Amino acid sequence: MGRRVAIVGVGNVMVDVANYCAHYCDCDEIVAIARRGPFEKAYEDKEFEDIEDAFDLPLYRREIERIRPRLEAAGQNPDDLLKALAGKPEPAEPTRARLRFRFLASPKRVVADGGAEGGRVVALEVEETRLERKGERINAVGTGEVSRITCDTVVFAVGDRVDERFGLPYKNGHYVTAPGVEKDPSAAYQVWDPEQGQPLAGIFVVGWARRASDGVVGRAKLDAETGIKHALSWLQARPKRPAAEALRVLDAVSAALQKAGASPVTYADVLLIEAEERARAVEARVEELKFKSDGEMLALLRRS
Repeated sequence: MGRRVAIVGVGNVMVDVANYCAHYCDCDEIVAIARRGPFEKAYEDKEFEDIEDAFDLPLYRREIERIRPRLEAAGQNPDDLLKALAGKPEPAEPTRARLRFRFLASPKRVVADGGAEGGRVVALEVEETRLERKGERINAVGTGEVSRITCDTVVFAVGDRVDERFGLPYKNGHYVTAPGVEKDPSAAYQVWDPEQGQPLAGIFVVGWARRASDGVVGRAKLDAETGIKHALSWLQARPKRPAAEALRVLDAVSAALQKAGASPVTYADVLLIEAEERARAVEARVEELKFKSDGEMLALLRRS
């Protein structure tokens, strides 16, 4: 990872990467970089506890003072942040690597010695930003002032959003779901057509397909399980297809996927993969063993 690591993003993934750098790598400095300010940080405090022994409090206070005018211009009070840190002691056993934040900095370019091709990373170029309020949302706007953050490695830990090219109604990074969640909890998972004013029959989004990069894996998994229950309830209320028709539909879907260059995986294939994982775990004398890539699983299916 090198001595100095720059992590783009201030969410839970940044915390995970910083934790790895601070406790398992030979790093001196970890810099978490955010386009917006400290009030827009996306990590959860409970998650952050894992790296508090690397958190450089004096540098954080200095960073808040550096951006104070821009925070105040956006109606934010930096003193609220400093009060929350008042009396917070330095960790009893701090890590060698120190974690600091660089707020209001939009990454522009990774700088390498000897050029981008084959060169080693030496810095991350960033543009200073200011905060601009649009309704309830705070946006980062570039100021044109560019500087460099010296580093050996750049890790991108920014959030995702759903694919707006998928063909579903889309707004503000999410697919549009049905209103009226209070009366019908399944509405939160059913895709809504705002032009027709009605749900798209049989189209549901769950987990990270519904709220991309929202929280930790466990939360997305629970959301998926809840959403699937609503989808199954909808399916159970539909008239059942004759077996022959159902098979024709599955064959047509499989053929369309293959024509598009995809590799469709059936439920029988999944069972085969799981059986192979269990067998390999027994052979390796471990409780659980998982394939490392889609390629490994597809290779297994091609051999079968």
